[in-house]
Amino acid sequence: MSSFDAQTTKSREGRELKSFTVVDARQVRAKDKNIDQILSYVEEKTGGKRFAKRSDIQPSELKDLLPDICFFIPRYGNDGVLDDVDITLMGTNVVSFYGELTGQNVKSHPSPVIAERILACVSKTINNRRPTFAEAASLSPDQNYLAVKALYVPLSEDGQLIDRLLVYVRVFGKSLLEDE
Repeated sequence: MSSFDAQTTKSREGRELKSFTVVDARQVRAKDKNIDQILSYVEEKTGGKRFAKRSDIQPSELKDLLPDICFFIPRYGNDGVLDDVDITLMGTNVVSFYGELTGQNVKSHPSPVIAERILACVSKTINNRRPTFAEAASLSPDQNYLAVKALYVPLSEDGQLIDRLLVYVRVFGKSLLEDE
């Protein structure tokens, strides 16, 4: 469980986060071939019956998507609640857009809005124990022509504790959730 869900919902009202949506990845899978590719890849590795382990993910098998892939490590407090997220790897496309943040934690991100969005996504993924899709309909008030989509896939070495996330990030111009 995480405290970010309630905080995020309350703080999003009246701010640009109101254009931020987080849903189960199954809702958009059929609308995006890359999301389907990643989810199918993980299902092939796990038989769809367990969390993938980091060792299940072979970068050479996702070569076409590597520039858009990151790995995050959730950090839990002594109470077992999500406290922060470490960014352990960022794809080159993600770095070219957001800047190099590998080796840093999310709470220290220069944009509080982006940090809040990432923490909310990781929290939802951990709480639901399923791949999660997030979309921000605009990056910021001055960049409302761009949107960001991200797929968060939980990974676990012991099959219980979500200890890593594979994250696929893309910046684009059209919302995948518009037709709903």
